[in-house]
Amino acid sequence: MRLVLLIFCLPVVLSAQFQDSFSANSLASYWEGDRTKFVVNEAQALQLDDTDRMPPAFLFTRLPLADSTVWEFYFRQEFSPSTSNFGQIILAADSEDLTANWNGYFLKLGGISCN
Repeated sequence: MRLVLLIFCLPVVLSAQFQDSFSANSLASYWEGDRTKFVVNEAQALQLDDTDRMPPAFLFTRLPLADSTVWEFYFRQEFSPSTSNFGQIILAADSEDLTANWNGYFLKLGGISCN
């Protein structure tokens, strides 16, 4: 089971901060990707609801990248991660197709990276 949460920073004019507390107990319409593979649980937290490892499940939203950007989130994995089973949060990417070459920033949660 591999989770990829994407936050794309493509040119879009927005004048406010992006924040989602998932307090509506559902995914807001601005989340794109594999929406059926995620749920908002009773604790109002986003949770992966998929047992298939491949292809990875992902969500993303399109945001502009400001000169000073701060990402804050809580992330919990209830399994022992490995090189083939880990979480990944892509903070910024220049493409929606992550199977091809892309440029950006990401956090890998668990496993070993030899890049």
